Amino acid sequence: MTAPTNPDERLAPPPRTHASATYRVRTPDGAAITLHAYGDASDRRPPVWLCHGAFSNHVIYDLGDGFGLAPTLSADGRRVFTVDLRGREGSRVGGRSARARALLRGWTMDDLLTHDLPTALDAVLRLTGARELDVVGHSMGAMLVVAHLCGQHDPRVRRVVSVGSTDFGSMEAARTDPGLRQLDLATLLAPVTMLSPVIPTQPTARWLAPVLARLPSALPNPALVTDNVEPDVLERYYATGLVSVPSRKLAQFARMPEGDALARYRTPTLFCAGAVDALVSPAVVRRAYDGIASPTKRLVTFGRASGHRADYGHSDLLIGRHAAAEVFPEIAAFLD
Repeated sequence: MTAPTNPDERLAPPPRTHASATYRVRTPDGAAITLHAYGDASDRRPPVWLCHGAFSNHVIYDLGDGFGLAPTLSADGRRVFTVDLRGREGSRVGGRSARARALLRGWTMDDLLTHDLPTALDAVLRLTGARELDVVGHSMGAMLVVAHLCGQHDPRVRRVVSVGSTDFGSMEAARTDPGLRQLDLATLLAPVTMLSPVIPTQPTARWLAPVLARLPSALPNPALVTDNVEPDVLERYYATGLVSVPSRKLAQFARMPEGDALARYRTPTLFCAGAVDALVSPAVVRRAYDGIASPTKRLVTFGRASGHRADYGHSDLLIGRHAAAEVFPEIAAFLD
């Protein structure tokens, strides 16, 4: 794929983060993604690219004030890049009206897999001069990376860390396999997707952030274990870390590559599962782990049964109060 011709459109780094630089990069189909750079530009270790999930942005990796996987990995100088895929605040081209039109027109998983992911990989390597990189993906972010590496071996990707994630084929199998059954997000949101071309996550979460962050822990929350996240961190994540997405993007989850493609996957990979993750259960993570043909792979389930301080859900693997002490060191050790 031909690299974008303008990789260095500089923007101001997001407020409160430890990012040293921000770059907007055009994709081959005319959209844009944004990369936030951390660490020492002269570091010679493979850079690390952190890719967010379906309803989130770079904030899942950097909550500000030094909290998050991005500032943690870059604390000793390692070069790290977080991303905002198309449709996020930093990745929009034009004003609010242009972003609204893009949301209404929509985009699909194919757009992210075919355009955004290769553009991000190319840009990180070009900006650092490196020949290979490591990838950490949360939820959909890792699913895209796994699909990419199932479709073709990419020698530029040295190692992968999948956080609260699996492959698209296993997610589809979970709809019907009693042993894998879990909360089906597409079905849960079907009333919204049938009535609106956009799932309005961002304005809803932003307006209600102070309330949502302090709801009783007894109320179910499929996205995370409320007790495992500090209220101020959770409020900040709700207010700045969630985004609206086109309905057609979510509907396409069921039509992505099947699990039998895992036999072609050979990249060293660490799978991090939350013991009580309602969106990607440990059994579904295990299916992908068992299926990949990589000779170097590891699966860690974060929960009390494994000696951890809490049973982890989906997003608290990255924003939980114990994540910096329990999850981040496992990721750093695997990458090193």
